[in-house]
Formats: sequence, C-alpha cells, structure tokens
Amino acid sequence: MENLNVSAFSIISLLVPLMTMIISIFYASKKLNTEAFLLVSGSIVVFAVAVFFVFMPSLMQSRNMPIEIISVYYNIAGVITFMGSLMFAIGFLMLVLKVIRQNEAVEKL
Repeated sequence: MENLNVSAFSIISLLVPLMTMIISIFYASKKLNTEAFLLVSGSIVVFAVAVFFVFMPSLMQSRNMPIEIISVYYNIAGVITFMGSLMFAIGFLMLVLKVIRQNEAVEKL
C-alpha cells in the first residue's frame, strides 16, 4: 500500500464522530432499544464516511483518478452520510421524547 500522507489536522476531524459513536455504543450497552439501535447505526455510518473523507484525497492523488469518478464517490458518500445522520437524528429525537414523557409522568405523581 502506498504511503498515505494524512495530516494530524485531518485526523482531528475524526474525534467528534468517534466520540459520538463511543457514547452511542455506551448508551446501547446500558439500554438496548430502538433509540439505541438508531443512534449506534447512524453514528457508525457517519464515522465510516468521515474516515473515507479523511483518506480519499491522498488516495485520489496517488492513483491519478479522473475528476468524474471522484465526484461520483463524493456524491455517494454524501448520500450515505445524510442517511446515517438522519438515522442518528431520528434516534435522538425518539430518546428526547421518551425522556420528556417520563419526566411528565414523574411530575404528575
């Protein structure tokens, strides 16, 4: 495999998706439900595509890829990221609504 010149600044951009994935997995380990599944799957998809975005510039430079193919790869990655983000957002919304309902039930007691 070729030498991939990836800077430390581009690796830093992986910290937020990595932390989100770790926190989601931790939550899923405590409570396995639909919200946890959506949070974990969405964060894993987003992290995987973030890794792709970090390494893709050096790969396309080393392989002299035509711009049309690069554009297709980025478009596909964008759609996949959107779907992962949507799964995470739906799971988060479900979790927030569940917590609000639980708090309202506790306040009525």
